Amino acid sequence: MISTKGLFLLEKLLVFLAGSFSNMICFLLRYVIRYRINIITRNMEKAFPEKDDSEINRLVAGYYRHVGDLCIEPLLFYIAPSSIRKNLMDFEGMGLLRQLHSEGKNIVLLASHYGNWEYLIDLPVYTNYDVSTGYSPVKHKSLDEFLHRLRSRSGVNLIPKHLFYRRSLELLRKKDAPTMVVVIADQRPAANSRKYHVPFFGMDTDVQLGAERLAVKSGAAVVSIESVKTGRFKYKYQFDLITENAADSPPLAITGGYFARLERAIRNLPIDWLWSHDRWKRRSKSLQKTHWLPIPP
Repeated sequence: MISTKGLFLLEKLLVFLAGSFSNMICFLLRYVIRYRINIITRNMEKAFPEKDDSEINRLVAGYYRHVGDLCIEPLLFYIAPSSIRKNLMDFEGMGLLRQLHSEGKNIVLLASHYGNWEYLIDLPVYTNYDVSTGYSPVKHKSLDEFLHRLRSRSGVNLIPKHLFYRRSLELLRKKDAPTMVVVIADQRPAANSRKYHVPFFGMDTDVQLGAERLAVKSGAAVVSIESVKTGRFKYKYQFDLITENAADSPPLAITGGYFARLERAIRNLPIDWLWSHDRWKRRSKSLQKTHWLPIPP
């Protein structure tokens, strides 16, 4: 058993080592590899046309520091004992989950590539819900086994990506034990399924509707979760109810509400979103006619 002082010193050591590796990764990505520098800069210029070059450059620099942290945080979370992991994350609004659980409501939890989403593997420690999410198996067997063990060790049920929709719907339709399905909902749709878009940072942005369809078909509640960076490798997670019964929601309102919340969060702390994805890639001519969704007030 490690003493309180020992845990304090261990946390300081782990954070120091993680910070050192993160700084090296940041330097390599920004100055040596110049990882997706054009995409990052272009996305920020589109999202914040009111900012001048010096402000955009500061955001780009801050983003690379955040990516350095993102690269090292899964390993930090893996090697840290549970008592230290609890110091790296904090939850606000757990009363909402307790209330929905007491009512026997299943939940589709909408997360995003904002802040840190890897720490959510510890959600089963903090809630009575059975927690499931999708994952993409990797070809290297040993690496795949390590990642699976890392992400499921706290009790998360991992569903292979190609089976995710069908198995998630089966779980959400069960009534014996309340289930929570976590979906990273801000991913760009596949090229052949880019049919719907919402205004996001003033631009028509293609969106996936899989999470909304799961919730509507199962009558689940929909909750969004926002990850706020409160310190080096530390995050606060906030829950916000979108609807208690998705089946009663107007078409596409859930997706629109989610993206409205995400934009507000990003505008508050811009560097913490995943700007290196080509989120506003041009559609092909065959996909120019799509369904536009105005975000509700």
